[in-house]
Formats: sequence, structure tokens, C-alpha cells
Amino acid sequence: MLYCSNCGNPVMPGTHFCTKCGNAIANMPVPPPARPASSGGKKVAWILGGLAAFVVLGIAAVALIAYLLEPSVDPRAVSKAQDFLGDRERGSEVLRAVHLTADYHGHEFVRTKSLGEGAFAVVYRFNWDNDGVTDIAFQCDRTGFFEKLNVVSDNAGPLAQPFLAANLSIQVLGNLFVEGLGDSLTAENKQKLQKFVDDADAKGGLESYLMILQSVNR
Repeated sequence: MLYCSNCGNPVMPGTHFCTKCGNAIANMPVPPPARPASSGGKKVAWILGGLAAFVVLGIAAVALIAYLLEPSVDPRAVSKAQDFLGDRERGSEVLRAVHLTADYHGHEFVRTKSLGEGAFAVVYRFNWDNDGVTDIAFQCDRTGFFEKLNVVSDNAGPLAQPFLAANLSIQVLGNLFVEGLGDSLTAENKQKLQKFVDDADAKGGLESYLMILQSVNR
């Protein structure tokens, strides 16, 4: 805002005479027009937003490509694993190793989980005694052959924890079991089982037994 040098009355820029006292103000400087706000900040925001969107799309594209290139689980391999592991006699053998003194009341398939590269795990729920429940995941290779197992969950008490009783008694019962197999196993396979017995490793012994048994029956 400009002011008259004679009376101090405010005058509009470009006015030649004061509207109050008539003083000539034609030679008073007129302030330059205000410069519009710079758009540089908006441009930077747009650039940063574009870069962020590009990064997100790139990550999504990589994840999609990895998913499409990953070998899928072969249903025939899953069926082979289920035929072997779903057998009631097999279930009873597994439960005997996991919970040595428990009464086997059946087991049922729960789900299949992909482990990548075509490998997978089949999860079975074992029912034992009055209300005992133990979920076991059997990991298999892409062709359906068993490799190892893990107890996913169970409701056993402290004295019935998985493999606890079997580990304590395996050196006695394990020797009888290996001897009872007779000529059904090769000397090499017997030696593998005997090592787990000597190491008091019931879980390792069960895994080795299942692998040998499936390979014999393939």
C-alpha cells in the first residue's frame, strides 16, 4: 500500500493525485507486481511420488515373477505321500515313537503346505488316549518321498512330551526293534537305524525308518 506524502492518506498504486488533499503523487514509485509462488516444490513432490510408485511396482513385479517361476507342488507327489503316510499301520508306528505309551485312536489329513522348489509338507492330526491331539508335519521332496518330520502342536502334558519316553527307552526297545526286522532290511539300512538307537535319538530313528520303508515299497 502507498501513502500520500502530504497528508498520509493511503492511495492505490498507479494513482496520480491524492483523493483527500489533491497532492500530486504521479512520481511515487509503484511496487512491482507480486511474483507467483514457485512451482518447484510441487515438481519435487511429483517426482518423489513417481519414484515411490515405480519402486512399489518393481517389487510387485519381482514377487510375481518369482511366484510364476517357482515349481508348483505336483498333486501326484502329494497323493504318493498320502498313500504312504495315511496308512493306519503307519500312523500307529509314528504315534508309538512320538508318544510311546499312548493308545492310537487314528489320524487324519489336515492340509498340504508348499515349501518351495516343488517340495511340500503334509500335516496329519493324530488322536490318542482320551483327548490327546498331536499335529505332525511330514516334509517330502518334489516327488513325494518323505524326508523329515516336525511336531507342529500337541496337548500332551510334561511327562508325555513328543519323543521323551522313546528317547529314554530307545536303547532297549530300539535294539529289539532292529533285530525284529530280520532280513527285511539291508545291512546298510540296519546300520543307519542302529546309529540312532545308540545315540538315543528316537526322532531321527523314526525318520530314517520311514525313509527306508518308503524306499523299499516304492
